[in-house]
Amino acid sequence: MSQIKNAANIGTAAVHHALARGLAPGIGQGLGASHDVVIAGSGPAGLSAALACAELGLSYIVIEKQREFA
Repeated sequence: MSQIKNAANIGTAAVHHALARGLAPGIGQGLGASHDVVIAGSGPAGLSAALACAELGLSYIVIEKQREFA
């Protein structure tokens, strides 16, 4: 269980780290992209990153290699 919590914390930390480095809501559109953040994977880290993006007003997309969620 602690590994899942660590992964979730990493996802959130990655978004906050990007904010500290200049990421801001709408920056993706300003650069010609459709999203501010692209999240690779829908595991605990990816989903916590998506939640952090939603809470912070960042547009995001989660991409996953599997066609279906298990």
